[in-house]
Amino acid sequence: MKTSMHLMLLLIFIFSSKAKAQSCQALFNAENVVQIKNNQIVVNGIPQPVKHTGEIQYFRLRGGYEKDVPRERVVAAWANALDNAVKMGADSMSFYIPWDFHEYAPGKFDFTGTADQNGNGLADYPSRDLLGFLKMAQDRGIKKILLRPGPYINAEWGFLGFGAVPEWFHNQYPNSHMQDARGFKTKLYNYHDEDFLRHTKFFFEELNRQVLVHLIGKDKPAIFLQLDNETNLQWQSIYNAGYEPAQVIRYQSFLKTRYPDLAGLNRAQGTSFQTWQEVAPPKASGLNLTQDQDWYRFQDRNIYDYIRKLKKIWNDIGVREPNVIFTMAISQNAPKNGLLPNYRYSSKRTGLMTFNIYPKTDRAADN
Repeated sequence: MKTSMHLMLLLIFIFSSKAKAQSCQALFNAENVVQIKNNQIVVNGIPQPVKHTGEIQYFRLRGGYEKDVPRERVVAAWANALDNAVKMGADSMSFYIPWDFHEYAPGKFDFTGTADQNGNGLADYPSRDLLGFLKMAQDRGIKKILLRPGPYINAEWGFLGFGAVPEWFHNQYPNSHMQDARGFKTKLYNYHDEDFLRHTKFFFEELNRQVLVHLIGKDKPAIFLQLDNETNLQWQSIYNAGYEPAQVIRYQSFLKTRYPDLAGLNRAQGTSFQTWQEVAPPKASGLNLTQDQDWYRFQDRNIYDYIRKLKKIWNDIGVREPNVIFTMAISQNAPKNGLLPNYRYSSKRTGLMTFNIYPKTDRAADN
């Protein structure tokens, strides 16, 4: 598993300024001020040494795959992982917070590891006790945290094999998925689906109320919060997602910002559309270079707009910079004709760019 067991060094390339940091501080008058000054993390005016960071995924360390595992077995697994991380020099950590693990039924949350859904008198998953895990980490000297709450986490997790979007959501909102060029539903959820974003907000609100209030603020450990994870259409080709009617309308609107009128679009693309409603995205690569480029640019913008929506959700519920610094996880492992990130979209309007770097770029035998 590319993310389940490895220790992840968080290599942060900083592009910021003293003026930006000061303006953020003045704007929010925050209890906790996390800044980047001279390529260094500064928390409440105190420069931080280089952080040696490990990815420790509490929800995998649950003492067994079955339900009703004794709590002491979970605690022992957590203690073993944390103790070994500290021995290796870790003084901070990152971890996902899987949505489906904690909202086990619509509107039913468990962040304490006490929920007993089957009513047998035993906690279903003591490993849901996120606050208990965090206390164990802090007791061992792990004082700084990068939070990764998704809503996507990928990580070879979830009933679809990635993501952590709850199965109950999938069953309740079957039309929330993207469609491929043939009109078939894909595993990927539409980033702009109203039901998906609405339930994402419900999850974030409850996570903030029960957990983040203890982590974000003056002298509290959370200093980074990641906006989604590997938001790149799951490494699929851009010709395999985004053909649902609402996305086609978004594509048409995007083209209206690129071309002065329909005649200009037709000249550029070599097409003969009579109305904007007729304009359709390309269904295969290599047939029309300008259409390919426009479809690529749209998909790139589509992801950017989604990340901005997630950031607005956090802002609306009170989680803002400079209390934490928002980050984005950029994954450059894309297949042929796939989506690669546009670095221009990493800015103060989204988040600090970070990278997931894998030792492969395609599946060729010699690479």
